[in-house]
Amino acid sequence: MSKTPKKGRIGHENQDNIQLEDGFVMFRGSLVDVSKLMSQLDRSERARIETEAKMKISEKYTKSNSNIRHLNSEVKEYKEKLRNSEDSLSRITAYSKLFQSTLMDVRDKIDPVLKTISHKRGVNCRKKRERR
Repeated sequence: MSKTPKKGRIGHENQDNIQLEDGFVMFRGSLVDVSKLMSQLDRSERARIETEAKMKISEKYTKSNSNIRHLNSEVKEYKEKLRNSEDSLSRITAYSKLFQSTLMDVRDKIDPVLKTISHKRGVNCRKKRERR
């Protein structure tokens, strides 16, 4: 057998001969810089947090846009209802003025007739009282 260690393993004799610097570790036969891995991990974590924050902002933006579209459609509906109500009010006001003027004309024409009838009744009532 050869004295070379199997892949991923370091023999006892090799492990004893290797002196590792601070921050370095042997892992599966490879020298690993722990501080570099930690800084990469920190960068990855910050990137993940930033991405999640951007996704939340994106979701809020999408919800806001949906809400804005809904509110704009409601505004259009209410504007149309207001326009219809104003048109209806205008027509009703015109009819009301027409009816009022018609009633005033009728009153002006009937008033003299009613006064003569009431005057005649008053005279007839006095005559009846006098006959008694």
